[in-house]
Amino acid sequence: MIFFHRSTLNLTTSISNRVEGSIVFEMSVLDSWKLFAFLVICIHVQVLNSQNLSCNSDDLRALNDFTKGLESRINGWGQNSDCCTWVGVLCESSIKLGLNGSNNVWDKRVVGLELRNRSLSGNLSDALAGLDQLRYLNLAQSLYRYVANDLWMLKQLKTLYIQNNSLSGPLIGVANLSNLVRLDLSQNMFSETLPDAFASLGKLEYMDAHSNLLSGPLPTSLLNSPTIQFLNLRNNSFSGSLNLNWTNMSNLRSLDLRTNRLHGPIPDTLSSCRKLRFLNLARNYLNSPVPDSFKNLHALSFLSLSNSSLHNISATLEALQHCKNLTTLILSINFHGEEIPNANFHFKSLQALVIPHCRLTGSIPHWLRSTTKLQLLDLSLNSLVGTIPDWFNELKFLFYVDLSNNSLSGEIPKGLTKLPSLISFNKTLENPVNGPFFSKQDQSTRGMQYNRILSFPATLDLSYNLLSGHVLPEFGNLKNLGKLDLQSNHLEGPIPRELSGMTRLETLDLSHNSLSGIIPPSLINLTFLSRFSVAYNDLAGRVPTGAQFSTFPCSSFEGNHGLQDLVCSVHPGSNTEPRGSPTSGNEEEESNVTIFGPTFGVGVTAGFVVTVLICFISGKFMPPVKQGRHRTRNRSSRRVIHNQ
Repeated sequence: MIFFHRSTLNLTTSISNRVEGSIVFEMSVLDSWKLFAFLVICIHVQVLNSQNLSCNSDDLRALNDFTKGLESRINGWGQNSDCCTWVGVLCESSIKLGLNGSNNVWDKRVVGLELRNRSLSGNLSDALAGLDQLRYLNLAQSLYRYVANDLWMLKQLKTLYIQNNSLSGPLIGVANLSNLVRLDLSQNMFSETLPDAFASLGKLEYMDAHSNLLSGPLPTSLLNSPTIQFLNLRNNSFSGSLNLNWTNMSNLRSLDLRTNRLHGPIPDTLSSCRKLRFLNLARNYLNSPVPDSFKNLHALSFLSLSNSSLHNISATLEALQHCKNLTTLILSINFHGEEIPNANFHFKSLQALVIPHCRLTGSIPHWLRSTTKLQLLDLSLNSLVGTIPDWFNELKFLFYVDLSNNSLSGEIPKGLTKLPSLISFNKTLENPVNGPFFSKQDQSTRGMQYNRILSFPATLDLSYNLLSGHVLPEFGNLKNLGKLDLQSNHLEGPIPRELSGMTRLETLDLSHNSLSGIIPPSLINLTFLSRFSVAYNDLAGRVPTGAQFSTFPCSSFEGNHGLQDLVCSVHPGSNTEPRGSPTSGNEEEESNVTIFGPTFGVGVTAGFVVTVLICFISGKFMPPVKQGRHRTRNRSSRRVIHNQ
């Protein structure tokens, strides 16, 4: 899509493949509002065309120059000298357009190129030649060969977006773009070293080169850029010491260097970046504690040092408790075998504390009681012992608790059944935490990324511990709980029928305990339940039928020799055949069930497309709709943390 702001030309076009001279439309079923918007645009184009505006000669020359860089031409372009009649071109009678070195006063975003679906390929030199007053250029998701040398000659550029391509080649030419304010090179194939050319980029505020193949040390000139506010170099192969001079980065607000090959120690000079709010150094080899100077980072809100060979958890927490705005702290896969301190720490703003997979010893620390804004707590995959304290209900915002895979003993405290956020769910803090959180993995799911704490399922996970006693009937009070996992403990006694009060429950796992009695029929009222297991207990009697229970695989009930008349389904990935399931008495009914299956959907879609094409037989170009991605979130049971 091309925008010529403050000009006679407003071009909006997308280039698609052509077969035998006709445009091939690549569409999904349009939402009604998109169709309405498209109709308005078509009417607007026709009204403007009726004004008989003629194409300005400078505009015509600019369009012709642009098309020279394309491997194939656009239908209808160049057939006459009046570009206002070309497909997708909208002419307005306002301000003259000046390209190729004109002396116009340019807007902040004079020209923007936005080409989707890799519709532009080949050499950009002809298309960019002469655009020496270009200020804004967006070529994201468009190229797949190389960067034209002429790109580095656009010295007036303030914004350059060329992310999400497969671009390669040297980046030394970026030094010519002395007016750059925003630069995004991310998700490409740029390799070798990042040139030490940032001394000439004295206006640069935003720099993103994540997910490339860049290597070598961090450029010295980059770390001497006082204007940079956002720097993202994650997912590369940068090496060398991180212990550099960061004192000149006085305006730095966000620094992301995770998943590189940098080594520590963590530099004291980072504490000079007093405006720093987001810091992620995960998956490097820092091999140090957090320096005491970090107590001066009063603006710091998000900190992740996951999987970075940190040591001395006491010194780390001692320093970080002074970061008064710290809301998210991720320290997973560090401090191996150290004892979690029980000192009098105060994290008054902390909303998320993630310290799993560290094999920490000791007990659940008492200082957590003072983290009154805590929403998410993950201490899983450690070696914690002792009992679970009864004061958890004092943390009124806490809705996600994962204490799984430890050696906690004793009975389940009633305090966990009184968590205010799980009784009357209210995750409405003023500043909800954002960050690169990752769910965990089990045998059946690869894990999904949760970008915000508020998107996590309300969870109590106490699995794989040494807990004894009974399953508390008071769990039924947690009407907003989404997942309750008590598997692999030493629990005994009956399954309380009161559990049916957890009306939003999606996962319930009570397997591998010593529970006895029946499966309460009241559990069929858990209409959101999608994962259920009571396997390997001492249960007897009939298995409830109907509702969600008709969808559970036999593996949900196996290992209970007293269960009778087992009726269960076969889920994908399950090798267990149903036992006692009734045979189908009407094959015609089964065929009716699939009337809205894939075949029906294809027919409806094809019919809709044909109808739209007929309605717009006038020949106006219809932009293809970008197809969204719909993700399905799985609530896994046994998992391994992958935080960054």
